[in-house]
Amino acid sequence: MQLIQTLTTRGLLNDADRTRAADMIKSNPDIPPHQILIDKGFVREEAILPVLAEEFGLELIDLSHAKIAPDVLSAMPQKLVHRKNLMPVARNNGTLVVATADPFDAYALDETANSHRLPRDAGAGPAPRNHPTHQAKFRRRR
Repeated sequence: MQLIQTLTTRGLLNDADRTRAADMIKSNPDIPPHQILIDKGFVREEAILPVLAEEFGLELIDLSHAKIAPDVLSAMPQKLVHRKNLMPVARNNGTLVVATADPFDAYALDETANSHRLPRDAGAGPAPRNHPTHQAKFRRRR
């Protein structure tokens, strides 16, 4: 797995834990890999967030400091916010910027784009306290 290799190369995961971490990720396919690594104590959240952002080509931001306008919050159905750990964070020139707690879940971002009939753009990202969060941008078709 590329994430484990990157963490090992950067000295964030030692060789002794590498195999154990890979086995735990393989045995828990329904849990995002980064969450397993954090929950099992292989790596600190603060250390893995920048790695995830870089791996996905996304910007890392902190939602605990974000000011989100009420019209932005109402731009996304609450079921997507809660069920898929998504959060609309901004609008920018017809683009809805959405934060996700699981950058591995492309389906959640696609579902957001489809529900708004918006094409998906590669994007940027934030982190609310205990969740690695990244942004994806959605632009309205003209």
